[in-house]
Amino acid sequence: MHQNGLENLVGLQIGITYSLLTTQLQKVLEPCQLAPKEAVVLWLSAENPGVTQTEIAAFLGVGRATVLQVVQSLKAPRRVELRSVSADRRKLGLHVTPAGAEALARARTIIGKQEDLIRTRIAPEICDLVLASMQLLR
Repeated sequence: MHQNGLENLVGLQIGITYSLLTTQLQKVLEPCQLAPKEAVVLWLSAENPGVTQTEIAAFLGVGRATVLQVVQSLKAPRRVELRSVSADRRKLGLHVTPAGAEALARARTIIGKQEDLIRTRIAPEICDLVLASMQLLR
């Protein structure tokens, strides 16, 4: 397919690749009944007990409303719960439940397999360069 310069636009190429990888991840995560964003929020909540939705939104560079929607979808099957943050009772922090930990364990295995597949296609030094570039862009 002719791209007429599109192939040289870094930001758009990153976006196209992101869309492709996210679609693939969505499919492989179906057995866990998790969307990619849900898996990320669950992962961050497990690694940072008590993290707030605002902190996750800032880290991901998305609006708080986006994280709120994801959290609501995780609360329904009781994968996360909100509890008061001890330093400020007005703030609510996310905590992963046993059901959430189980779903996350399955998701991490699936994500690991997808990561292995990607890393078989790209030389280690290129993977390092891609990761460093993503950090710079964030």
